Amino acid sequence: KYWVVNYELKTWEKPNDFGTRPVITRGTMFLDINFKNTMWEIADIEELHYYLEEGGDPARVFHFKVLKIIRG
Repeated sequence: KYWVVNYELKTWEKPNDFGTRPVITRGTMFLDINFKNTMWEIADIEELHYYLEEGGDPARVFHFKVLKIIRG
């Protein structure tokens, strides 16, 4: 039921001090997503394919809504 996302968060506790190491936190989030199996209206389907293949943000293309986030 949930979309599983593993993440790594890097936080520098002293801004602009490049001599300090970041604090690294790793975890897992479980996302409850409402997803429609359709895309936004795009005039040129080839442009859409190129956009996604080049690493474009899928959130700009597909219809979905995050309903709940649970940190594991």
